[in-house]
Amino acid sequence: MENLTPTAHASLTVGTTLSVLAGVAVVLRLIAKRLVKSRFAADDWWIVGSVLTMWVAGSILAWGLLSHDGRGAQGVNRQDPNFRYLKSMYVTSVLYYSVAAPAKISLLCLYRRIFAVHSFKRLSLLVGLLVVLWWLAATLANIFSCMPVQLMWELSLKGRCFNFNIFWFCTGIIETVIDIIILILPIKMIMRLQMSRRKKIVLSGIFLLGGFVIVTGGLRVAYAYDPGSMIVAFTGAELWTSCHLGTSVICACLPTYRPLLARIAAMATSLHERYSYRSWRSRSTGSLHSAAVATSGRGNNVHYYNGFFPNSLPGGDDKAHLTICHGSTSEDSVPDHNSPKSVHLERITVRSAVEVV
Repeated sequence: MENLTPTAHASLTVGTTLSVLAGVAVVLRLIAKRLVKSRFAADDWWIVGSVLTMWVAGSILAWGLLSHDGRGAQGVNRQDPNFRYLKSMYVTSVLYYSVAAPAKISLLCLYRRIFAVHSFKRLSLLVGLLVVLWWLAATLANIFSCMPVQLMWELSLKGRCFNFNIFWFCTGIIETVIDIIILILPIKMIMRLQMSRRKKIVLSGIFLLGGFVIVTGGLRVAYAYDPGSMIVAFTGAELWTSCHLGTSVICACLPTYRPLLARIAAMATSLHERYSYRSWRSRSTGSLHSAAVATSGRGNNVHYYNGFFPNSLPGGDDKAHLTICHGSTSEDSVPDHNSPKSVHLERITVRSAVEVV
């Protein structure tokens, strides 16, 4: 690790961090499903497959980055048939589409499960077919970008390669267009839901967080494209590919977190209420064990009396009681707090002692 170049170190750190975060995102997704006792659906299988492939690709890339004293992309030597970095880049570039495409399919399957409308399901199916075609075509083209395949990392062999730099740029643009379509696909359905405008905006915002995928995809294309070259700029490719794949998996999981967030909010509310009650009890202890604080007043022949009284229940129960009496009474008829009774007010019976819980 000490011998890694700065760019190789940055790529390894970013790739490892986002791989871990993507794994955490998937685990939280599965926890959210368990909270509502939901079955493991197709979208879950796709996203699990995506993150597992991402870990495999990340491990292979790390193996290449750590080769040849950590020189990675800065030490590329295509004359060396044993140079592992180019081999690792070749394998990860092939696996790239098997991480990105399943994440997109997972999101489309989730859409179809949420919006069970025939027209929407048909549209999402067409987008899904587009993703599959892009996945297969790009993977096959990547595999056979050079003939023989070894020519990708062993320049001394005879053969030919197509312009991988242009291929990278074109497939990146197509992917960005697909991501934009997937991003805006559910917005029309959300606007049709019977809910307040505020809820519609919040729900749309959750789905639109996927816009980060479009940003990282654009940066991936921009930083890896090397005008006038047959191959991509490896340092930009490895760094932004890791960013793009990580955000793809994370953003595909975000719309599923509502049950988990609701549980966290409920726990936070419960803790806040418990703390507030204990705080109130601690502040009220002095007054509850001293003389009762009461207020009384007269107006229109009506007497009001209220206050906190300790040990007012038979048997010496130490729970506080709030005695509230409303009714036609005289100044001498203040209720006895040690014997809760009923008074009448316009046919309404009110207990003169109310337990504070």
